[in-house]
Amino acid sequence: ASMNQIPVKVFAKEMTDEVTVVICNAAGQEVSNSRTNSVVAYCGNIFTGTNVENKIMAVDMLNYGAAAQIQFGYRTGTLANAGLTEEQKALATEVTDIVDKSDKGGICAGATLTLEEKILLNFVYNNSTIDNAAYATVSYVDHYGKTVSYTIEAKDFLKYNDDLKMVQINTLVVADCRQVVSVELFDANGNSLGTSQNSVESYTARSGLELFKAILAFSDSAYAKFH
Repeated sequence: ASMNQIPVKVFAKEMTDEVTVVICNAAGQEVSNSRTNSVVAYCGNIFTGTNVENKIMAVDMLNYGAAAQIQFGYRTGTLANAGLTEEQKALATEVTDIVDKSDKGGICAGATLTLEEKILLNFVYNNSTIDNAAYATVSYVDHYGKTVSYTIEAKDFLKYNDDLKMVQINTLVVADCRQVVSVELFDANGNSLGTSQNSVESYTARSGLELFKAILAFSDSAYAKFH
């Protein structure tokens, strides 16, 4: 028999939260037993297995969850990594060589990073620059070694404030955090206005925030698993 999955949105800070799912029919009647789980509990199953790469990823993920709890003051009395044994803690990825590889290309005003249910890397431009742009092309090599490229139309540029707009990259996954993303702006005639480069790693190098270091550790173990 085939199995269907029900995706549930869980933020990094919510790894200790228990999620209960029950299936109901169109009349609202429960037609299944309820199931309760959490990211922390699921990781417990990983630790009983034999796959070391999975265990490393689980440790790094729980450390990331704990860092998010501390950063946002969310249920800090029970951190996601509180139950790790000394042996499991020793599996944690050590983050080294965090390098700022960004290049503003003479046109980019900066960058912002948001870690929600998605990784959002934003290239920020002055209105005087981006108002001349008709579209932007985004390109990077993902953790599989595959080139990802697509176009974002000017109407989809986001407002940062009255003076700045953003080109938002929302296609990155955890294993892509060290991958350099290039954004090139073009005017309506297809003329290039300039190219900028950035990455989650570069943002981490500039900020030094423990939360971002934790996501980079998780990224390194995910990259090692899937690359």
